[in-house]
Amino acid sequence: MFYYDIHTHNITQNKENTISIVNLPDGDNSMLLDIDNIYFSKGIHPAHISGFLDENAIINIREQLNNPRIVAIGECGIDHLAHNAKLDEQTRVFEQMILLSEKIQKPLIVHNVRATGEIMQLFKKYRPKQTWIIHGFRGNIQTAQQLQRLGIWLSLGPRYNDSIFTSQYLDMDKILLETDGKQGIQIKNIYREIAQNAKMDDENFTTLIRQNVRKVFRTLP
Repeated sequence: MFYYDIHTHNITQNKENTISIVNLPDGDNSMLLDIDNIYFSKGIHPAHISGFLDENAIINIREQLNNPRIVAIGECGIDHLAHNAKLDEQTRVFEQMILLSEKIQKPLIVHNVRATGEIMQLFKKYRPKQTWIIHGFRGNIQTAQQLQRLGIWLSLGPRYNDSIFTSQYLDMDKILLETDGKQGIQIKNIYREIAQNAKMDDENFTTLIRQNVRKVFRTLP
């Protein structure tokens, strides 16, 4: 059975028993798209939008997204600490990514820094059919509940808030896991730690995450 790392920036992280979704860097990615056990996401990070404010850049990304090895759009979103990118520009580009997600029918991996309110409002505005996943979620149980009630999924990584497991109201059927490419972090260790906090045995927890992954990423092994 595989461990699923749904968001990483580290291509060398490939392991025999791990399926990773790697966030593709800018530039020519043609050589990266045929690696065993590795799939990809592609989007525009809110801190990097300066080169993506014209229609040609969006068209180029849209063409890449048709590759079946790219299984998600992102990461993209809103970051209040990205001072090199204006919030209105971040929002405009994020909305373009939302529309691409719906058009191409691939889930959206969302970057959220102090922007939960704006992201929830955009979710209500667009009422997307494709799954949105807040990657690297570090919020409390109240925020988790608000997002999950709307239908937004949460991906937990190395810096998750373990207090969310003190509540019975966390929807474990809308949880995924990631390393975010952090150095020295292995996805199997995140599985084991969160299984312990969730008071589940390793086998049942691994099965749960596999089922969750298959709901969102239907083409993954």
